[in-house]
Amino acid sequence: MTDLNQVLWESLDPKTFEDMVAVLISHLNPASQRLDGSGGDGGRDIQVTTDEGLVMYQLKSFSGRMHPSRRKQVEASLKRASQHEPTEWLLVVPIDHTPAELEWFDQLAEEYGFECRWLGKTWLDGEMARRPEIARYYVHGQRYELSELFDLLRGINAEPPPVESGIVPAATERAQRMVAEVNEHDPHYMICLELPPEGNPSVTVLAKYPGAERDRSWFTARLAFSDTEEGERALQSLQDSIEFGTRCVVPSEFITEAFVDIPAGLGTRLDGYELEMASAATISELPGGGKMALVAADQHGVPVARLPLEATDLKSGTRGGIITLSDKSGAVTAEAKFDALDMVFELACIYTQPGSFSPLDLLPALKFAAALEGGALVSVDINGETLGPTDPGTFQTQSSGEVAGYARLVEHLVIAQTKTGVFFDVDSQLTVEEELDIVMAGRLLNGETVAAKWEQMELRIIPEGRQTVENALGDPSSTNNIQSIAEESIELQGIVIPLGQVARNVESARVLSWTEAEEGSPPGTTILTLVPNHSDTMTLRLVADK
Repeated sequence: MTDLNQVLWESLDPKTFEDMVAVLISHLNPASQRLDGSGGDGGRDIQVTTDEGLVMYQLKSFSGRMHPSRRKQVEASLKRASQHEPTEWLLVVPIDHTPAELEWFDQLAEEYGFECRWLGKTWLDGEMARRPEIARYYVHGQRYELSELFDLLRGINAEPPPVESGIVPAATERAQRMVAEVNEHDPHYMICLELPPEGNPSVTVLAKYPGAERDRSWFTARLAFSDTEEGERALQSLQDSIEFGTRCVVPSEFITEAFVDIPAGLGTRLDGYELEMASAATISELPGGGKMALVAADQHGVPVARLPLEATDLKSGTRGGIITLSDKSGAVTAEAKFDALDMVFELACIYTQPGSFSPLDLLPALKFAAALEGGALVSVDINGETLGPTDPGTFQTQSSGEVAGYARLVEHLVIAQTKTGVFFDVDSQLTVEEELDIVMAGRLLNGETVAAKWEQMELRIIPEGRQTVENALGDPSSTNNIQSIAEESIELQGIVIPLGQVARNVESARVLSWTEAEEGSPPGTTILTLVPNHSDTMTLRLVADK
């Protein structure tokens, strides 16, 4: 009796070995990428991009011993791989090395500045034993027919008999058991079955690892699109899905024949179903983990804004891909469409004012949006490589000038928070008074002298200083320049931001009243109330930085 968990490595042809071990490594590391060796694999059949660098796998189906001709092949593969500057190179071969073979391999590895490892038969047997479905599929040819499952799904909700008959529950349990068996034995895909109380059953097919669809296609269909507006729209949607990975749904009326191959080569024809397609790409496939930047430049190519972004979604197809990006604040979203065939890309950006925001996070988005409002061209920076510039064709935002003005307001708010150390998120619904306070605080903390209008000022005068103040106010030759210094702060949405000591200078003033200070003040203290005389101009400046 054949042990379905055992692999006779010496009996495998090189393609079966490579296909099977590639699937194994994809299960071990979902971020792995299998390379097409038809043009030369560069010393690696599989590679994984990690935070530390590039990890490469070289698969060799050798069995028996590592004799000289095989050693030369390994040496050549390692030399080619070194040109890619990996951090680790792994030889996967169903041979457990002898001491002499290990000595040869170690001496070979010493010639390179990265780690080299030999993963042999014991390692392969152990990993395959933990995933017996891989060998069952590639080596032992086990097949699981699904036509009965789909027949069950068609019948469950067609004419449901009374519940007490037990027919529907029994069929439901049977379908669920079949799905569980498929998921246990298929190395590439898993099925999610939904059986709602009302409506039709649905089946969703999910890849068990990125790239499963390249290792085995699971669906074939014949389609016929009518020469109508709906048919043309469905055809275009399907073409976009194939070429760029966008989601599409083909109505059943355009499907003349469909066949499912899940798992392992056998399946069933489907009638009366619609076809839904979407990309299985993942962010991990992007260089740098999906961290990019948009750079806005003026008509002379001078950069005027740079906005770091992270990819939130990736779609890829036969012709190119579409990356959806967002900045840290979530205010700017961008969709970059790359067409590898025509070597062009299109960019669409949208700015949406968030309800509440961190000023430090929102300011870069506002600066970038303001630059686009001004007609800037945009490039995409991916790990130091630049694509573009291009016109962000469908850029959308608020009315012209509003973003730039709001950017200046938020810039003052950033200064106020960073200079004082008082950080908090802000509700975007600011009053006019709050906006004026923000601008004043930002300018003062930035070292500027701020001019303002004033209507009334109260000064607390100690007894020793009253006569001096009265003389200054009553001297006709005096310009009546008066300065007061006091601790100042602003309050923004319930949060107090201390500014420090602010000097206020007024050009001309007259006395409105002298009143006794409130109880608890030093004896003899009075309150001097001033109003503008010949001028209502006042200047403010920060005396000492916080």
